[in-house]
Amino acid sequence: MLYQIERGQSVPTVTTLWKIATRLKTPLSAFLEEPQTEYTVTGPKEANVILGDGGKIKAYPMFTDDPVRSVETFYIEFDLGCYRSSDKHDNGVAEHIFVLRGALRLVLGDRPVEVSEGQAMTFPVPIRTSPGTGERSTTPYSIQAITEDVIMYELIQASERSYYIQSPAKIGPVRLAGQGVCLIDSGNDKDAGRKVRQILDTNGWRLTAIYNTHSNAGHIGGNRYLQGQTG
Repeated sequence: MLYQIERGQSVPTVTTLWKIATRLKTPLSAFLEEPQTEYTVTGPKEANVILGDGGKIKAYPMFTDDPVRSVETFYIEFDLGCYRSSDKHDNGVAEHIFVLRGALRLVLGDRPVEVSEGQAMTFPVPIRTSPGTGERSTTPYSIQAITEDVIMYELIQASERSYYIQSPAKIGPVRLAGQGVCLIDSGNDKDAGRKVRQILDTNGWRLTAIYNTHSNAGHIGGNRYLQGQTG
């Protein structure tokens, strides 16, 4: 594979380049470095695209590795439903993700995290220790595009009394007697709770209970806000 890449007979995918960079302990963008200038204004159209998942992932290196800050920046487009699993990183590496449109689901180790449009996430790549040898290594993670052209926080009726709110982790209002409503989960944060409250007010509904399917942040994040607002 390396021989074919060197001779221009093969175009490496983002996964292949990542594996090579990891083995060489060098930033991925080092393969695409441009001459240094006083300042740089750039965009995806000016960058060399790196493809992944059969072309469903397009990574554009915006700023290559800064030797002082050890930071590199990518603009990445994920087609709906695409999937990427990351190899383990070097210890101490941190990721910063900003979602401009749509939503992403990340699985860090075995814990799912959903990041919606307009949100940002930062995390140190988890470091795990082998119980047998004590050897330390980073935990791989996966990333998946889960929404694209949907309207976030749109109320959709599923049956006569049940609805769901379109969001990274679906929220399910169920109408009770009169104008009473219970919620199945509450979203991933205070902002989600605020949007749910707006939907309830618009429909003249009164929240009476919240039932959480499990305790992940994406399902209980709006609890405190809604409890404070509705009692």
